[in-house]
Amino acid sequence: MPISILKARRAKTADTKTVTVVFGGESMSVEFRLSAITPSTLAALQSESGDKLASTVDFLCEVLSRWEVVDEAGAVLPIDPEVLAVLPVDFLTAIASAITADEIGRAHV
Repeated sequence: MPISILKARRAKTADTKTVTVVFGGESMSVEFRLSAITPSTLAALQSESGDKLASTVDFLCEVLSRWEVVDEAGAVLPIDPEVLAVLPVDFLTAIASAITADEIGRAHV
């Protein structure tokens, strides 16, 4: 039975990995979909042209499956462009960097 490329990339399967993100003296775990990390998603994130912030938001929305970011009431925030758009850029960059560092390190093994 064939597998759709889009479904393979967006599948919320057991094909996930957890990394620790350190920010502001605290740490949290984020889980990302390994199948969503492709050469094109990494290239878009690392491209010198285009909107870097939009690329980071798109990348995180595509690859993140779980995180420990909560609001004042302790509810976990959804992973969507509207939520990410109001978070600090350096926080988003820390998350993206933790994911890409893990993946690039894994690719060199």
